[in-house]
Amino acid sequence: MIKTPATMQDRSTLRARLRSIFPAPFGWHARYMLGAYLRDTFLVMSVVLVVALSIDFVSYLGKVIAAVHGEAILRGAVIIAWYAGVRSVDKIAEFLPFAIFFGVFLTEIRHTISKERLIVLISGRAPLQCLAPLIWFALLMVAIELFLIVYLRPAAVMNQSTSHLGEYGEEYDRGQISERKWIIAGNDLIHARINFSAPPRLLDVRIFRNDGDHHLREIVDARSATPTEKEGFWIVEDGQRHLVKPEPSAAGADAQKPSQPIEATVETSFQRALIAVKIDPFWVRYFGIPVKFLPIDVFRRLGEAHFQPDAEYRTWAQARFSIPIVAGGMALLAGSLCLILLAGEIRVPVLLFVGGCGFAAHTLTTLFVLMGDHGWIHPLLAGWLIPALILACPFAVHRLTKRQRSWLRTGESAIVST
Repeated sequence: MIKTPATMQDRSTLRARLRSIFPAPFGWHARYMLGAYLRDTFLVMSVVLVVALSIDFVSYLGKVIAAVHGEAILRGAVIIAWYAGVRSVDKIAEFLPFAIFFGVFLTEIRHTISKERLIVLISGRAPLQCLAPLIWFALLMVAIELFLIVYLRPAAVMNQSTSHLGEYGEEYDRGQISERKWIIAGNDLIHARINFSAPPRLLDVRIFRNDGDHHLREIVDARSATPTEKEGFWIVEDGQRHLVKPEPSAAGADAQKPSQPIEATVETSFQRALIAVKIDPFWVRYFGIPVKFLPIDVFRRLGEAHFQPDAEYRTWAQARFSIPIVAGGMALLAGSLCLILLAGEIRVPVLLFVGGCGFAAHTLTTLFVLMGDHGWIHPLLAGWLIPALILACPFAVHRLTKRQRSWLRTGESAIVST
C-alpha cells in the first residue's frame, strides 16, 4: 500500500484522538496509580477479612479445634491455618467488589488530600484522560473475580465439605445422611432422608403422587429408593402403596367437608417395585448445596438435567459472569465519582454521597441475585440489571461533566465578547 500524505495525516489524526483519551496508558503515571489502587484495595479487603473471619471463628473455631484434637501441634496449626485460608477465599469472592470500590475511593481521597490529583488536572489532563490506569485496574479485577467465582471458591467450599470443617463442612458434607428433605419431582412431592453416595439413595421415603391438577391420588411409603439405569425410574423397597379416594363433587349432596381427613385404603404391600419418579440422581447427589458453590464441571452437567425449582441455577448461570463485571464497574464508578466530585477538595457531604453509592451498588447487586434465586424476578434481570446500571453511571457522569464544561466555555466566551 502506497503511503500518501493524506493517509499519513489520517493516521496521525487517529493517533492524536486516541492519545487524547488514553495518554501514555503504560506510562509512569498509569503504573503509579495502578499500584495505588491495588495497595488500597488490598488494605480494605484485609479489614473486611479480619471482621468476617472473626465472626466465623467465634462460631466454628471451637469445633475446628475439637476436630484436630489429638493431632500433633504442628499438624493442628496447619489445619487451622488451612481452614482460615479456605474461608478467606469464600469471603474474598463475596466482598471483592465492595473492597474494590472503597479501595479506589481511599486512593482518590489520598490523592486529593496530597494535592496530587489537582496537579495532574492542572497539567492538562481532563478527568476522562485520568481513567486509563483505572480501566486497567478494572479489567484486572474482572479477571480475578471471575477466577474466584467460577473456580477457586467452589474448590474451597468442596474442600471444607470433604474435610468436615466449619459451617460448610457440617452442611454440605456428602459423606453423611441428611435429615428429611422435601423434594419436588414433577407433579409429585417426596419427603425422605438422602444418602449422598454415588448413586444416591433415598431413605424412609414417602412419595405423594398427584395428578395433572395437583390432586393427591396415591401415597407410597418405602424403606429406600434407588435410581436405575433407565432415566426417570427408581426401585423402591419394603413399602406400601396407599390409593387415595377421589373427592366427591362439591355439587353433590354428600360433598366432603374441607375439615374431613383424607381417606386412603392400603392397596398393596411390596418388597420391591419399579416406579416412575421425575428427579435426576445427579441433582440429588448435590441436593442442598447452593449453586454458587458447585464446581464448574458439576454446574455444566446440571445444565443438562431437569429439576425443580431451577430459579437459583438459572440466576447463577448469569451471575457467574455478571458479578465479575460488577467488580470492574465498581472501580470505574468510584473513580469517576471521585474524579468529578473530589478532585479539588474534601467535603464531608460528598464523602458520604460517594460512600453511599458504593454501599448501595453492592447491596442492590446482592439483593437482586437473591430475588432471582427465589424466583421472584427473571434471571436475566437479576443478573444484569444492576451491573448495567453500574457501568452506565461512569458514562453518565462523564457526559454531564462534559456538558457542564461546554456551558462554562460558552459563558466565558460571552463574557470576553462583551
